[in-house]
Order: sequence, then C-alpha cells, then structure tokens
Amino acid sequence: MSAAILQLLLLGYFTLPSSGQVAGVAGKATASSSSNCTLCGGGSFPADPAARFKVRDDLVLNCSQMFDIAPTLTDEAECEGIRQIGDMICQCNPKQVTPCTLCSDGSAVPDPDTPILPDNTTCSDLEGRAAADFDSNCPAWQSTAGVYCGCQSNNAMTERCDICPGELLPDPFKDVEFVDGTSRTCLELEVEANRGSGECGRYQQLYAEACECFGTDEPSDEEDGPSTSDASTTFDFACSQYMYLLLISLFVAVIC
Repeated sequence: MSAAILQLLLLGYFTLPSSGQVAGVAGKATASSSSNCTLCGGGSFPADPAARFKVRDDLVLNCSQMFDIAPTLTDEAECEGIRQIGDMICQCNPKQVTPCTLCSDGSAVPDPDTPILPDNTTCSDLEGRAAADFDSNCPAWQSTAGVYCGCQSNNAMTERCDICPGELLPDPFKDVEFVDGTSRTCLELEVEANRGSGECGRYQQLYAEACECFGTDEPSDEEDGPSTSDASTTFDFACSQYMYLLLISLFVAVIC
C-alpha cells in the first residue's frame, strides 16, 4: 500500500471493513446500496482485479474485493480514499499508451532489415526495443535511431543532442571502449544522451573525439619532412654555391 493511502488509514479518513465484513460483501450484488461510490471512475472494473495489498496483519484485499466493497461506503472521504487505491494499485481507467515507433509520424521504418549495430541488430530490432521502453524515452529513440534508419519525418526534430555538435555520427557502428573492458557504439551513447539527462555537453566532451566527429588528422607537411618545393630550393642553392667556388678557383689558377 502506498504511503499516501496508509496515511489516510492512520488518520482515520478511510476505514476498511473487517475480514468478516469483506467475506460477506465480496462477490455479492450491491444494487440495494444508496451509495454512488465506485472503485474506478464511471464504475468500470479494475484492469488488475488480482492486485493485492495488505491493510493490516489480518486483512489482505484484492482489487476485485475492493470493487464490491466500494458501493457500501457512504462517507465522501472514504470513497475518495478507495478511489485513490483504485487509481494507484488496481489500474483503474489506465491511459492508452501508443507504442513508440522510430519514425515520429508513425510510419514504418523505410529499411527495417538494415543492420544498425555491429551485432547485426536491425532497425526493426531497435523499433522493438523502443516500443518496449518507457514512453518518455520515445523522443530519444526517434531523434537518434530513427534518423539513422531513414525516417525523413525525424529530420525536423529539435532539441536533439548530437554527440557530433550539429551533425550526424560519421560512423554509428564505431565502438567506444571503457576502462573496465566493456564497449558501446556511438549510436548507443547518442541514444543515452537524448534520454533527458540534461548532460548533452558532457557527452559531446567525452565522446566526440572517440566517435571521430572531427575526422582523422592527416600528417602535416612538417611531420612528413620538407616539401618538394623546399627540397628543390635547397638543391638549387647548393648548386649555385658550388659553381661560384669553381669560378673563383679557375680565376686564381689563371692569375698564378
């Protein structure tokens, strides 16, 4: 039982019947009751009737029993208390959650069989992971995996955290190795960066270089040695010095 409901019980705002009363009420029609109290809003049956919670040492109720007990409650505070139990424990009137799709417009992934991770995980596999994840993480999947899987509708998404600032990953497959011997791909890290942690800058700082966001540095001319033009200039200078010395020697020989 939640702390809120337990507090209601302790303060006396909501009193539950004894075990004997529960046995007598549960499963029986309550049409004769003048109370309009229901466990679930609108009188619907709880989505999880078998959910159980312990009220006290001698009393454990399931939601089906609470459904039968609710119409016997005439006090407004008690009715509000049992409805809170219905909402929090019995899944009364559950919200209909649409499974997450990688494409933000709900369309199918253009190339579901395209491998997107080194272990041959495909876009279709990732869509399954997204659908099974928390609804709040759906934008993270769409702004990362959805883009790399070819969802055109996702390109206009804003507030996306790119490990490569303002650009897509040059190689989503690239592994980033950690000191403990484990590794994760740049795409997996980018999905994590988009889960609302508010640490986009930190991910960019830590992984932009490892994910080759800035390309690979080519050796400069200084590192490779003197350029061809420099070498040619040096050779020409040496030759001119040699000819000058040769002419001086011939001039001295004639005089002598």
